[in-house]
Amino acid sequence: MKSLLIIGGSGFFGKSILDAFNRNLLSQWDIGSISIISRHATQLDLDCFGAFKNRVQLIDGDLSSITILPYADYVIHAAASTDIRRYEENPIVESGHIINSTKNFCKLARNFLKNSKILFISSGAVYGKQPENIKNISESYTDFNYIDLPLSKKSYAEAKLLSEQEIIKLGNYDIRSSIARCFSFVGPWLPLNLHFAVGNFLLNSFKKKKIIINSKNEVIRSYMYADDLVIWLMNIIDDSQYESEFYNVGSDQPFKISEIARKLDQIFGAENQYNKADNNLDIYVPDTSKMKRKFRITNSYDIDSSLNETIRKIKKYQIIERFYK
Repeated sequence: MKSLLIIGGSGFFGKSILDAFNRNLLSQWDIGSISIISRHATQLDLDCFGAFKNRVQLIDGDLSSITILPYADYVIHAAASTDIRRYEENPIVESGHIINSTKNFCKLARNFLKNSKILFISSGAVYGKQPENIKNISESYTDFNYIDLPLSKKSYAEAKLLSEQEIIKLGNYDIRSSIARCFSFVGPWLPLNLHFAVGNFLLNSFKKKKIIINSKNEVIRSYMYADDLVIWLMNIIDDSQYESEFYNVGSDQPFKISEIARKLDQIFGAENQYNKADNNLDIYVPDTSKMKRKFRITNSYDIDSSLNETIRKIKKYQIIERFYK
């Protein structure tokens, strides 16, 4: 049996992986145990994930300052806040934390993870503002444009890009690694009360409140379901090499954000109305052909089944009652 270490595993990614682990979706990689390191790991409620607590170890620790890492066959570095409010309030501090945490991780990896396969969770944000004439942005795109981004998004994107470079250097120490540039997702563990549009839509729908879209631009997004995300990440990490590769992770099927809201209206029987946006496009959609070509992989969930499964599990796990009273 193999072991998996998730650093920063108490958020959406970590919970989605635990959920998949509980349902044996990681069996093809022979994962028998999971360790999670995060600043508040021991506060993670495992009751939602089934009766497998004896195979999960929770370790409190800040990646920027810890001095030891437990060995694991697979290691996923997902330690970074996704709360845009923190980057708006303290962009330099938060971006610095991402870079310093990754530098400390790489230092520790040279001592404790020499034989591990490592996956760094990066972001599609590294590409900067996606040009309106590019429907799906690919890994070969290098004309990163941060000029038009607010400081919060610019600092986050630059921090992720610099962190990627630190991960790539692990190959100089004969450590295998890979990088996932992740886009937008949906699933039961998506935060419902932060800046994620679909999360906000879901929370309002469950509370029978009106869905409001404030953006003046036409927002175009795509959404990958959590189970597909986990399967893609495991394929990438299993293939980690000394020369690190990076892959876009997400759905390549674009939708207007208002279309997603209308789909939720249909599911919940609501009758919200949405103002027409202007002609300026805000696009954030990946080209995933590299991933599909390399691993011969497809998504099991389309947007409709993704939303329906998310809603079913939110009800099953009583997430609204647990976290959003």
